[in-house]
Amino acid sequence: MSEFSEKCREILLATGTNVYQLSQMSGLDRTSLQRMITGKRLPRLSFVREFCSYLRIDSDEKKELLELYEAERIGKAAFENRKYAEKFLRNLDEGNLLPPFPSQLSRESLKAINSFFGDCFSQEFFSEIFTNLPGFQDFFYQKLLHMKEAFKKELPVYHLLDFYPNPEHFPEGRKNMETISGILFPFLNGYMDYHPRCFYSKTSTLSSHLLFPYYLGSRNSLLLFTGDFSSFLQIRTSSVCKACYEEFFHIWESASAFILPAWEDGEAPSLYTSAPVSCGLNYFPLDLESSFSSPAKPLYLFSPESLAEILRASQDSAAAAEFFTKKGSLFLLKEEMLPIKNVCIKIFSDYSLSITLPLKESKKLSVYLKESGTGFAFLDYFTALSQGDAVYTDLRQSRILDWLLKSLHNTAGFPPA
Repeated sequence: MSEFSEKCREILLATGTNVYQLSQMSGLDRTSLQRMITGKRLPRLSFVREFCSYLRIDSDEKKELLELYEAERIGKAAFENRKYAEKFLRNLDEGNLLPPFPSQLSRESLKAINSFFGDCFSQEFFSEIFTNLPGFQDFFYQKLLHMKEAFKKELPVYHLLDFYPNPEHFPEGRKNMETISGILFPFLNGYMDYHPRCFYSKTSTLSSHLLFPYYLGSRNSLLLFTGDFSSFLQIRTSSVCKACYEEFFHIWESASAFILPAWEDGEAPSLYTSAPVSCGLNYFPLDLESSFSSPAKPLYLFSPESLAEILRASQDSAAAAEFFTKKGSLFLLKEEMLPIKNVCIKIFSDYSLSITLPLKESKKLSVYLKESGTGFAFLDYFTALSQGDAVYTDLRQSRILDWLLKSLHNTAGFPPA
């Protein structure tokens, strides 16, 4: 039995009803009910919704059951990736990207890290920092920003990271997005002399039997950490530090450059391999030259407010509306379901993506990511979003669009349902 079928059975028992009674009361097929509860067959979503309706369960329990259904339908790994994609977007929109660092960072390790950064930033001559620390931790990024503020300068930081080659096939595939979440943090906070590159690996974490798998170094000092960061070694021997420094940049040359930040919404010609279909601000379109359907049509997701802003800015609002409805597939998102309000996401045909965010003083930061695993995860999430309850029905969407075109000058709000 699956988690979904177990939950169905638990709900049925809690209501004091059996399969036969529920079938008689609801008209739901008895055999289908029996197969659903025993885990022998996954029914249609409409069948599960009717099951919930007739048992009169509360909204939280219904949500849990529907999520278990979706996890079984598409696979648990894919479902977890979708959930994390939504969490990532909400955190990005709120400027809250960094998760707590799940390590046993000792007081001695923290003291050594503080001393290392202090030495690097206080030196008068040029200094570079190199590391392979996990990308989803916070103390490294927080320390960089603190040093920049204290010394009024940035040092070049070179960061080697590991990504899954096919994250959708791994139980912990969301680690790619967790890493992306971390590396965006310096850029969002104005630390631009940060240079991450990556390798693709089928192992998610460094093996526990490795002595000191993580390092943080410069030309003059090297810190080696255990896998859980509870212990470290510090090396100051100049010949050893120099050898490690040179070997790091030898490896660096063969790593993949996968991110390009810019203060304006500019192009990234050195990384782009396919052109965007459209672009915009204060809404997020999903630009698809999708390999899943032929002929491909771009998919556009807007809130009604965002679409209104786009149409108001157009010289010909009717032509703009026709572009979205005729040239692509337009879906209007319900405001309460919108995961982001201030971020523009563009996904390209090779699953690379760009993220544009408004910053202080009317600036905006555009980051181009050539990491297909993350792009595919967002593509999957947005596609699922367009097919569920998050979007208005065709009839409701048509009425909203008609109203917008007739009432662009009116700021009173949108018509009632």
